[in-house]
Amino acid sequence: MKFLQSTIRPFWGLFLFFCLSGVLQTSCTPKWRNSSNAVAKVDTIQKAAALKELMAFVQTSNLNFNKSQLQQLLDLVENNVDFSKRMLLSTKEVVDSTNIIAIAQQLKLSENPANASLTLYQTRVWYAWQKSLIGKQVDRSKGLEQAAINAYKRRNAIRTKARLLMKDTDIADFLNQKEVNMTWKQVFMKNKGDYEAIISSSMRGRTVVDLLFKIPK
Repeated sequence: MKFLQSTIRPFWGLFLFFCLSGVLQTSCTPKWRNSSNAVAKVDTIQKAAALKELMAFVQTSNLNFNKSQLQQLLDLVENNVDFSKRMLLSTKEVVDSTNIIAIAQQLKLSENPANASLTLYQTRVWYAWQKSLIGKQVDRSKGLEQAAINAYKRRNAIRTKARLLMKDTDIADFLNQKEVNMTWKQVFMKNKGDYEAIISSSMRGRTVVDLLFKIPK
């Protein structure tokens, strides 16, 4: 009997050690790790539900957008289904043309519309129209750097004005918070000091929105 006890005792201690190690390892797992996984799971479920709802909305509204386009739109507005629906409905106003100036003329847009007077689509057309003029408006006679600075300032002014023109002030406020105008330093660094690239980029818009509203390049 004593022989068995002396033989089993070391193994019993080892068994307890492993049991305690397992308990400690479980209890000491950082809570933030479990919490992060849970949040990510909920976020994924919410995104899937939002996409499903938007796909159903497109069908019932007789709109023609694929799953990828809808997901890009949701990403743009941080998964806000209501904002996405408003933007999609505004695409029913789209004028099919390869000339942005012609579209602006057909919509009878002025160069200086009243604040809160334009639909989402009209605002996008006005924004694209005004940006397309930047290349001709900048004065290169004072050097390329000054021309790039002028283009950058013009682009920021147009973007700020466009948000004031929107009837949908909810989305305008969202954009003002989400997409603050870049500083000259940020634009300079983003374009690696290439002044021609800065002028060129000042005339471009966000691709996902331009495709949504069929804005010609």
